[in-house]
Amino acid sequence: METFFCNKCCTDVTVENWYYSVRGRDSMCKTCRKAYRKDAKREYTKKYVQEHKEEQKERMVVWRKENPEYQKQWTKNCPESQLLRSARSRAKQKGLECTITQKDIIIPHLCPVFKEPLQKNTPYAPSIDRIDNSKGYTPDNIAIMSRRANRLKGEGTLTEHQMLVEWMRNQEL
Repeated sequence: METFFCNKCCTDVTVENWYYSVRGRDSMCKTCRKAYRKDAKREYTKKYVQEHKEEQKERMVVWRKENPEYQKQWTKNCPESQLLRSARSRAKQKGLECTITQKDIIIPHLCPVFKEPLQKNTPYAPSIDRIDNSKGYTPDNIAIMSRRANRLKGEGTLTEHQMLVEWMRNQEL
């Protein structure tokens, strides 16, 4: 079986794994050529988007209006991205830093406070909580919990919550 040397991966590859054109045999095997094209396309797209930002924004606005179901489906399949977008928006409004990425958002099956399953469109929907409200959305300052737990936690401090619990205990008597 005939083999050729690939200049990219530096291995001998069989004839079936080569592209041929009018000019002859390619200098790379099919696997390396596909990877090269993929990288080249990614770089070209990145450069094009940078050079045509305003046009790209306008096209995306039109596309989103024409495809409203896509956003709903995408959000349903990837709730982490929706939480991240909301966190970035709130951080911008409040002038806080937001250095979290989608990988930092790990949604547990149960709410860590109430031990209820986290489900969208309920009080137990997943929510990003800033552990220390004086800081922004950083990987070490966020916790994922239910919206209900996050609202109850609100702006109160530990001391204030303890005072509230003490008052509630006294009311039960």
